[in-house]
Amino acid sequence: MGTGNFQRGEIVSYDEKTITLKLENGNQRIISVDEKTQFLRGEPISLENIKSGQKIMIWGKEISSDIFGANLILLLPSE
Repeated sequence: MGTGNFQRGEIVSYDEKTITLKLENGNQRIISVDEKTQFLRGEPISLENIKSGQKIMIWGKEISSDIFGANLILLLPSE
């Protein structure tokens, strides 16, 4: 579910510049990442530490109607 500066969902796929996120409503969203994007899982991690299927929360800003720029990505615990 995305509201304002916050997105939450499951990683569908990713590369060095984007993460495709499946939102809780079933829609997909492109998340833009760059060298300034911080990744956390209790401690700082990097893009290499994420995997498809993981649930994440993202803080950032709208870049366009279908792209969200990530400032901070938090990996959520497995259910």
